[in-house]
Amino acid sequence: MEHRSYMGRRALASVLIMIISFTSESFANSSSENLDNAVESSIVVVDTIAHDSNSFTQGLEYYNGTLLESSGLYGSSSIRQVNPANGEIIRSLQINESLFAEGITVKGDSIIMLTWKEELALEIDIEDFRIIGNYTYQGEGWGICFNGDHFVTSNGSSVLSYRDQQTFETNYSVNITWDGELVQNLNELECVNDKIYANIWMQDTIIAINSTTGMVEMFASAKTLSENHEGPLNEVLNGIALDHNRDGFWVTGKNWSEMYLVNFESISENQTNKKDSVILIQILDNWTTLVVLLSITISLILSRLVMGRK
Repeated sequence: MEHRSYMGRRALASVLIMIISFTSESFANSSSENLDNAVESSIVVVDTIAHDSNSFTQGLEYYNGTLLESSGLYGSSSIRQVNPANGEIIRSLQINESLFAEGITVKGDSIIMLTWKEELALEIDIEDFRIIGNYTYQGEGWGICFNGDHFVTSNGSSVLSYRDQQTFETNYSVNITWDGELVQNLNELECVNDKIYANIWMQDTIIAINSTTGMVEMFASAKTLSENHEGPLNEVLNGIALDHNRDGFWVTGKNWSEMYLVNFESISENQTNKKDSVILIQILDNWTTLVVLLSITISLILSRLVMGRK
């Protein structure tokens, strides 16, 4: 009789531990999955202008009513100022043929332009397009933006580096994740308040990243735009710049013949309904399992009571 009582207590304790463990872990996992989910948006084209199809676009920036664009490739890299009304090139600066121009950003009266494998960032005076200085760094340079405190750079990996605005040294780095998975091939960047908008190399996707957590909060497919520019494999979507005057983003691609002013419109209603359905199913599943475990516990308690009376 003592043996049975001991076994009953042990079984009861085991089931109670299972219930506590199950409820805490399953509901915690459910909550974290919901927090990690990126919201899908659609791209709405507001305006279209011509774009130099010879420009292998690497960086794009809106500054003082005009667009600044860097074009890559060894032997033909350049930086140019573009009229956002019609796409005409206002002026340009050819870059030394030994350098492969990459992303650009603006800090004060200077343009900072990365290079691909040369571990060199050029500082260019906006007023007269003269190279007035440089920074050095380790590894490849892909995209760059300035958030007011740090230069944020990408190198084709899933990591964004936050660099000192005076020395260009890396102060800290953040891993970028999308629904819990690392995002590789981060390319051109655009800092907007507490978010970083980014192109992903070889994908028709634009993402918005929380600059603190590194989590992707929004994504949008630009496939409808890229389908208009079918060319060699490397002529991909690249270049994103916020136009403060028109409250939209300019986007284009490498050797594309057009540039687009777009807005991101949240596909919120349908997505919210879908998410609510999924969450409801998860909750029902969790409660069903919980009810089963509670039933087992009650059965064990009743069994112990009956055995105790015998």
